Amino acid sequence: MPRFKVEYSSANGAKVTLSIDGAVTPEQISQVMEVISRLSDDRRGMNYVDGEPLTTFGRLTLLLEDLSNDEWMPSSLIRDAYKRRYGEEVKLPVISTYLARLSRMGFVERKGSRNRRLYRAVRQVK
Repeated sequence: MPRFKVEYSSANGAKVTLSIDGAVTPEQISQVMEVISRLSDDRRGMNYVDGEPLTTFGRLTLLLEDLSNDEWMPSSLIRDAYKRRYGEEVKLPVISTYLARLSRMGFVERKGSRNRRLYRAVRQVK
């Protein structure tokens, strides 16, 4: 059964664990990330959860929330934005794999052929 789980420890030591079991919708992911953003003063600095490094997948999800969901972008531009934000080099196949997973989860849309694939965050209706 699929599971989406986020753990967060605040500066004052409070620990929050949020998880969703089963089919995960984009709305659920957005709600979980909104809760985390409200707990964190600065999501850009959120590289650690409970003393452990936040995963590349988790940081990519946070990054995609902040990128414009009106623009279609190739994975290479998303990789460059990731490097600028987190100062970490991630190989393009890793970014592409994670984007494909996020697409299957409904968090991002994708279009185009394999060699010219473009992505954008799914718009959240408020």
